[in-house]
Amino acid sequence: LGLTGGERVGALLLTLYREEGEGYLREAARDALFLSGQDQALMELYRSSADVDEKRELLEPLIRMDSPEAWSIVEEALVDGE
Repeated sequence: LGLTGGERVGALLLTLYREEGEGYLREAARDALFLSGQDQALMELYRSSADVDEKRELLEPLIRMDSPEAWSIVEEALVDGE
């Protein structure tokens, strides 16, 4: 879905990610968002998460996508000593 669906599947993948509590479907949805270049959707998930481990898992693909917002988060964390 991530490679062939383009912008149309972004909302579907977001829903799938949010509805799956854990497991391979959630990871697949995150990876599909990465493959389809949906950095804004990944950033939305990152911002809405309160779980540190989940935030880390969402930040990694954003950094690989060279998302300016992701780099801002990294810079803030470095300044704050996190």
